[in-house]
Amino acid sequence: MNLRKGSRNGNITGIKQGDDMDLSIILVNYNTRGLLRDCLKSVYDNKPGLEYEVFVVDNGSVDGSLKMLAKEYPQVRVIANGDNLGFAGANNKAIKQCLGQYILLLNSDTLIIDRDSFDNMVNYIATRPDIGILGCMLLNKDYSLQLSYGKFPTLGTEFSQKFINFMFSRGGGPYYAKIAAEYREEHPVDWVTGACLLVRLEAVQQAGLLDERFFMYFEDVDWCRRINNCGWRIVYFPGARVIHLLGGSAPKQSNISVIYKESQLRYYHKHRNKVEVNLLRAIQVVKHLALLVKLKFYGLITCKDVSDESKKLIGVIRIFWSKSMP
Repeated sequence: MNLRKGSRNGNITGIKQGDDMDLSIILVNYNTRGLLRDCLKSVYDNKPGLEYEVFVVDNGSVDGSLKMLAKEYPQVRVIANGDNLGFAGANNKAIKQCLGQYILLLNSDTLIIDRDSFDNMVNYIATRPDIGILGCMLLNKDYSLQLSYGKFPTLGTEFSQKFINFMFSRGGGPYYAKIAAEYREEHPVDWVTGACLLVRLEAVQQAGLLDERFFMYFEDVDWCRRINNCGWRIVYFPGARVIHLLGGSAPKQSNISVIYKESQLRYYHKHRNKVEVNLLRAIQVVKHLALLVKLKFYGLITCKDVSDESKKLIGVIRIFWSKSMP
């Protein structure tokens, strides 16, 4: 089966034209050998009926991931990086080599649970030429709903998103029931998470690759925004379900909160006005200074070492205190 169609945009990014197959699946790996093995097993156990290829981009893993791939999955196209290029940088290396009309970014901490998931996603986007990005229904390990999409970040929408996250964590109540009902229907959204994101090659050729200045976090939101700005729709599609072991593919780094906050600030610098950027800076500095004082007081009265947690908070304060983006 080949879904090849004529492109309405030129290849302006140096990306291949995607003339040879329907779907390219990309997984980025950084020391998640066990999760990667399980994810690939689920991919091949539920492989699409389309013409497809699978990439694994390894970001300098030292846990034997490359040996596992060579032994157990020799059919996978492996790109081995000497260093950790981050999520955006690693995906971009594979996107430049993809042959598919559609490209699926898939986290290594996901599991495909339905045999028709890939086919459903590709067939849906292929028959709706105005869709640039399609997201799926993400589930927790216990099959409860997981956040799969959201509104473009502003100070207001981020506050409401935290409330939605809280309701998801509780998994009950009338508001949760309303959200759950929305998750049963496909509908346009602002962004979908990069844990499982299907993008049309034409949209990438028009909007460009992932922004590698986002080492991790917010690169998927930024990409959705840029592709949407080019006239493409972003759509949530519950006809494909994927388990996401939340946080499993994130690097086990002590400064992960600093990386997140740096990406958040970078997004605001790129897409929001100066007033909102400065307000975000002020809120985050005051908030984390208060947390630091509270932590120091806790360490004082309990005689516990809080130096590691203090360094994380100080790192976040430095990010938002700085006058320019790092």
